[in-house]
Amino acid sequence: MLRFLHTSDVHLGRAFGYLGPHARKQQERLAEAFLMTCKLGRENKCDLMVIAGDLFDSNRIAQHWVRVALDGIQEFGVPVVVIPGNHDPALKHPFSSGNLPSNLHWLSEDTIYQIPSLEMSIHTKHPPDLQRTGRPFEIALLHGSIAGGLVPPTVDTLALNDLNRSGMDYIALGDWHSLSKQSDNIYYSGSPEMVMPNQALPGSVLIVELDKGSAQVSPLTTGKCRRLSDEHIELDTFETIEALIGKIGSFASDEVVARIVLEGKWNGKDSLSIDDIESELAGRYLSLQIESKALSYGDASAEGLLAGTFKRWIEEREEEPDIRQEALQLGLHLLQGGRI
Repeated sequence: MLRFLHTSDVHLGRAFGYLGPHARKQQERLAEAFLMTCKLGRENKCDLMVIAGDLFDSNRIAQHWVRVALDGIQEFGVPVVVIPGNHDPALKHPFSSGNLPSNLHWLSEDTIYQIPSLEMSIHTKHPPDLQRTGRPFEIALLHGSIAGGLVPPTVDTLALNDLNRSGMDYIALGDWHSLSKQSDNIYYSGSPEMVMPNQALPGSVLIVELDKGSAQVSPLTTGKCRRLSDEHIELDTFETIEALIGKIGSFASDEVVARIVLEGKWNGKDSLSIDDIESELAGRYLSLQIESKALSYGDASAEGLLAGTFKRWIEEREEEPDIRQEALQLGLHLLQGGRI
């Protein structure tokens, strides 16, 4: 039996400019998740770790993050095999120069890499060159997007049928940030921590056991960030913007990615601005998205949440009053389904 850990898309050194004040903390979480990955590999007595590309967010990152990776790999002890990705291509990769730990196997080119002590081969060649060589254990380590998959292609478009026909015991894929099973022995491990808010959370890695031609795959949680999805809030229970903000803020944490859905009618006197609410709460969530399914305002001054936001925007414009009034009437007419 062969037991190994499969991870990818760690993205150490990612800038996270869109996270504002949370950027630095999220950079540190990526590093913590990678070190947790190495720890879980040791605890589960893995014979090997494979990293299917994008260990780094780019080839021009601070040496601190390179050191994090090297320290974790060295402490892992057993062989760690790394291939480049679309974010950290082979040319000028941080591992292309300098002293590397003896257990780090950096595969910068398409190859068939033998690890005699484990009676295995690691293939980084793509179909049709992806073929067995007769070793007891043979796995493929590839970075690319399955054709027809959930995201556009990046480095390579991989054909699932070609991968299945290769006869590999297991195919470890990287490029997608969410865990995804493509077949019984073909997996995207996903990122061990949040890289983009729309990925599956919490982040995880895969422990793979190969025995007699079968693959047993088990995900283990590594990430701290979690998702609050589709939390529905009825607007008609709130009389003020402050009360609504207080309710939305009650779920807040700098480890939470949230999607809040507003429903019902807004009966408050103030205009309901999604942008203003998001701005007010942005610093309290790691990432916050508010979606409105509200039907209408309770008063007659506006006919819908979108109409109310539009009305407020028009009133704040600097054009002449007559022009503003004409634009308001025309806009509300169109928002209510009218034609011109």
